[in-house]
Amino acid sequence: HCMHHAVAGYAAAGRERDAALASAHLCAGLQHVGRFDEGTRILARLGCLSFDDAAMAFIHYGEACDAVVCGRGADVAPKQSLMLAALLRVPDPGLWQQCPLQVMMIGAPGSLAQAVRYADAILQMAGERPSSLRAGAWHAKAWQALMAGREAEAASWLARADDDFRWLGSPRMIQTDNRMVHALMAALQGDAPASLAAGAALIDDIRRAASVSFRRAHEAGMLFNQARAAWLLQDWALLREMAAALQAARHAAEWPSGRGVHALVDAMVALAEDRVDDAVQGLEALGDGLQAYFLCAGVQARALHAWALCRQQRLDAAAAALQPLLQGPGDDERGATLLAGEPVLRDLQQTDWQGRLSAAELARLSDFLARVQRVRFAAAVPIDAAPSVLSVSSAPLAPPVVPAVRVPAATELPTAGSAPDGGGERLTPREAQILALMAAGNSNKLIARALDLSVHTVKQHVASILGKLGVASRGQASAWWHAQLR
Repeated sequence: HCMHHAVAGYAAAGRERDAALASAHLCAGLQHVGRFDEGTRILARLGCLSFDDAAMAFIHYGEACDAVVCGRGADVAPKQSLMLAALLRVPDPGLWQQCPLQVMMIGAPGSLAQAVRYADAILQMAGERPSSLRAGAWHAKAWQALMAGREAEAASWLARADDDFRWLGSPRMIQTDNRMVHALMAALQGDAPASLAAGAALIDDIRRAASVSFRRAHEAGMLFNQARAAWLLQDWALLREMAAALQAARHAAEWPSGRGVHALVDAMVALAEDRVDDAVQGLEALGDGLQAYFLCAGVQARALHAWALCRQQRLDAAAAALQPLLQGPGDDERGATLLAGEPVLRDLQQTDWQGRLSAAELARLSDFLARVQRVRFAAAVPIDAAPSVLSVSSAPLAPPVVPAVRVPAATELPTAGSAPDGGGERLTPREAQILALMAAGNSNKLIARALDLSVHTVKQHVASILGKLGVASRGQASAWWHAQLR
């Protein structure tokens, strides 16, 4: 209501630029109350106008968001390209902040490439001070590396995003991106505790603390992300729980781009229950309905559709469904084929396609399988090998090499209260967790990052551990720990 008045007031005063910007802001509100067609019409008119670069950047940003919300996948990257071209002519962080980079906008064809271009520009402009802009850039770089099967690099970009996220006080929009990527990355690695914790924290926050409009717009995405993690973890009980929660969260103002999540999650449940015919029917009805949705959901749907068709022995249809993911140079969003999961990719790779796929397509399929296996079994790299966080220059930003630390679950630890021979004090559960990470070769700094503690606190825990074990060094403590595991 207030934005309608603003538009009318600026127009009456002859302030056409301000009226256009107020109209673009109005459209964001219309998206949150389900008035999608009205917002699309307004933005189509605004996109044809000619103002300065600052104004047009925000208008094109609104057009890109509208294309994501309404599921017009083919329109997303072109609008992002127009926005970025205008932003690059106005290197003002304040303006860029009005057009934030969000991983929710990665999914449509070409959108990942645009997001990475945006991220690289931000990292050259942002300097060393944490900001929501810079956190968004780290998230985009993390997603790109993960989809390329470079798990160690992806984990390092994500660790940098974690640092900015915490320094900024965990703002909600950064939290959404951060925990979504964490949940899926951990699920790809097979780390159920970390994945489920990230997803549960996200859902709890949106239900407990988010505004009504934010929850209405994004709750389905959070539940869907958890369902995707459950699929990767093969946690069928959680998958069914998320399917029921998604059904309960339906409302009249759902984003058109997100309505297909119900069909995909229902198909996942059907596949888990070996109801292949039901899954194929749902996926065929879905088509490309998720092409512009959160984190390349449409790519995952296509891979699962091909697998389901293979299980029906419909190899011609399966090859046709799979080929768009296997053809052409580069990876872009097609790297999200990894989210179909290792068992699915292995089945597809081992299928006798009887000439239906070319040698190049079979090689790409084998590459996807190798990538998902690398993500799951990637080895740790010492934190001391990492380059400085950012060097602001015209040279490309070098990728980091620091992986995330996998925090062991309680069930993977020896009894936390166990003490060394000779009878020392009992280790607390936290000390046992820190000792396990220390025994895996992680530095205090890396342990602090993994457990969200200060380095000083970790040092205090290490001193306490050495005292309780009656040993003089980290190496002796690590040797004792490994002896408990044998």
